[in-house]
Amino acid sequence: MRQTIGLLAVDRSDCVLFVKKQKWWILPGGKPEGGESEEECLRREIGEELPGVTVSDATRLGSVCGVSPITRSDIELVVYGGKIIGPVRPAAEIQEARWVPLDRVDEYHLSDLTRAAIGRFLLSRQDS
Repeated sequence: MRQTIGLLAVDRSDCVLFVKKQKWWILPGGKPEGGESEEECLRREIGEELPGVTVSDATRLGSVCGVSPITRSDIELVVYGGKIIGPVRPAAEIQEARWVPLDRVDEYHLSDLTRAAIGRFLLSRQDS
């Protein structure tokens, strides 16, 4: 099963950062290349998708498994929490990037993996 690394970034206003690829809103991130660590991959992918942005306080939260909406292959999405520093402007491979209020997440066409990550690592903390 292929691994993908994603960033679950939440700002002070309880907004989650999503990027849009094709018709799907997903967590920013991507696949490791040639021996990269998860965190190296995360920082590289965020830099490629959102130039000028850096990640701070990256912490591994865990993972969810499912089918990629883009490739239709089975993947393990390893989720990191962290902060975004800098203005969010998407690169060419990303159609759009948006901070979405947590109470409006259901209004977006999220991939099943993204929805699972939000449910497991974000909504569960609100119930506690």
